[in-house]
Amino acid sequence: MKTGEFSSQWFKRAMADCYKEGSCNFTIIGGVFVLLGNAEYFERGRYTRRDRRQDT
Repeated sequence: MKTGEFSSQWFKRAMADCYKEGSCNFTIIGGVFVLLGNAEYFERGRYTRRDRRQDT
């Protein structure tokens, strides 16, 4: 997650085939980022980079 945001709009464009299989794939990928500690759920259709400085 280089730009700091994972959005459903980007997902639709960049991973169109995956999106066509089911929009829930976006939620699953976002959830994996959250479980790995790389992101936080921000709002519907959007995950943002987690600030790791808060962990120290």
